Amino acid sequence: MVFLDISSTNLYLADLFAEGPKSAVVVSNMLDVVKRVAAGKNVVAECPAGRMNLELFGLVGSKTVRDIARIRFDLAFLGTLEINVNDDSVSTFDMEDGAVKQTALEGSVRSYLVADSHKFRARGSYRYARISDFTGIITDSGAGAQAQALGELGVDLL
Repeated sequence: MVFLDISSTNLYLADLFAEGPKSAVVVSNMLDVVKRVAAGKNVVAECPAGRMNLELFGLVGSKTVRDIARIRFDLAFLGTLEINVNDDSVSTFDMEDGAVKQTALEGSVRSYLVADSHKFRARGSYRYARISDFTGIITDSGAGAQAQALGELGVDLL
């Protein structure tokens, strides 16, 4: 049971799940992710209820949070707008999106933050988690300078 949230990076993961040989149930509140995953032979795609946010092209709000809170995820892959190692925080710009991310994170056995390295220099407005809440961070090679600080927080940099 896998959760992929509203994140442009998760579009790539959706393609990998759709093309991969392993069976999985993938839940996402991002409609493009659901569409891509649904094309896979071994994947069941599910989408929670919620209010459509056209800017995010996904579902958010209390119905989405309620649906996601009922599921126990083996893995969650969550995006972010900002990763701040100085205050151990992960932020997004939208409060409703952040509430969905936080709920999926809390209901996951393992969770990975997916973000390119410029997110270490960006600024979000809504903190939804601590970096140390995640199992690891999946990013590009530009985040190498953050490796020591992330290690001190107990998070693997992948």
